[in-house]
Amino acid sequence: MAYLPLFSSETDNLWRPFARRAVNTRRPFAVDIRSRNPCLFFLLRTEGWNVLFIALLIKIRFRIELGLQRYGKIYFCQVFQEKNIIMFEISNGREFYIFGFYFDSLKVSIITVSFNAVATLKQTIDSVLAQDYPNIEYWVIDGGSSDGTKELIASYGSRIQYVSERDKGIYDAFNKGLARVSGDIVGVIGADDFYPSPDVIRSVVEVFEREDVDSVYGDLQFIDPKSLKVVRTWKAGSYKRSSWLLGWMPPHPTFYVKRKVYEELGNFKTHYTCAGDYEFMLRALYKYSISVAYLPKLLMTMRTGGTSTASWKHRWRANLEDRMAWRENGLRPYLITVSLKPLRKIFQFLT
Repeated sequence: MAYLPLFSSETDNLWRPFARRAVNTRRPFAVDIRSRNPCLFFLLRTEGWNVLFIALLIKIRFRIELGLQRYGKIYFCQVFQEKNIIMFEISNGREFYIFGFYFDSLKVSIITVSFNAVATLKQTIDSVLAQDYPNIEYWVIDGGSSDGTKELIASYGSRIQYVSERDKGIYDAFNKGLARVSGDIVGVIGADDFYPSPDVIRSVVEVFEREDVDSVYGDLQFIDPKSLKVVRTWKAGSYKRSSWLLGWMPPHPTFYVKRKVYEELGNFKTHYTCAGDYEFMLRALYKYSISVAYLPKLLMTMRTGGTSTASWKHRWRANLEDRMAWRENGLRPYLITVSLKPLRKIFQFLT
């Protein structure tokens, strides 16, 4: 368990989202905790100090109320943290009080769709399990592989939830995953892809909490599948709705969205073969204008040669489906909108 001083940048990030809401509303607010007991936070400003005032109301056999007026001046307060366990040690110079509890952090569901991908899937799975964010649900939706993929997935035991059966395509498989996940936030990672660092999910969740948005996206890099050298980097940039008309889109592997968005706007359309992700993001971001934030951070490493980067023949098919996405949503792009979309990739080789 790591020691953290109360007024440090690390601990500030732990309680800032709660404190900001307390200041904005000028009243206490409740946060669910694993023990199902309410935990109330107050932010007080006294003589230039920001003091986190904690009240725990435990309705089991007794009730504890902790207040500054009861214990007088607090000489120090230390915070201990391990994942989503936070312990406060408070002293008034004569007595010590220690309170430990779980934060009910936002749950993140990650979906991987695979089919005969045993050669690369292990790196994908390991990168998910290596994330330092504690509240992750991971589903692998396999299309009935025969190359050892199922055995690889099963070897991870309860750390992975999976199903292996035939599907009607990649977007049908994604929808199977969406029907099973229970997280507040949903993200996807391809069977050829992996997270470039263990803090990706934690960084994404921090943006959701800080900005209070429905979706978050970031940057992506492509690597050569043999040499593993970076061949291009997709820096998505800040969101502007009008950029869609100029061929822009966020990188779908870096796109995280609240599960309620799928429930309200619908899942992926299965008659698409390669542009179903483009259609969903166009529908959610451009047509219905869900709230979104850009995280200027590398969130995904992707091998070239996958479904979205396979060939120019595939790109032609995707171009037709991109046009269909605008038409089916009753939207009117510029004449050059869809044609500009593949041309924007040129700049990715220059960054």
